[in-house]
Amino acid sequence: MAMKIVREMCSECHLCAEACPTQGIQWCKEAGPRGGYEVVPGLCTECAGHAESPRCVAVCPSEAIETVPVA
Repeated sequence: MAMKIVREMCSECHLCAEACPTQGIQWCKEAGPRGGYEVVPGLCTECAGHAESPRCVAVCPSEAIETVPVA
């Protein structure tokens, strides 16, 4: 599984990036016309070893972060 931020739902509140223990959520200038947050696959561990479930999902007020299958 992998984490994904749904840009259309994201309010850009920064809470997910602040909650991430591995800096796996970062601002990306290329994400949409104004930029946006993206999950960095090489850094995101879904909080394994840090929390029982992904912290970003727990703190997101817009419910814009979802788990998606890895192809």
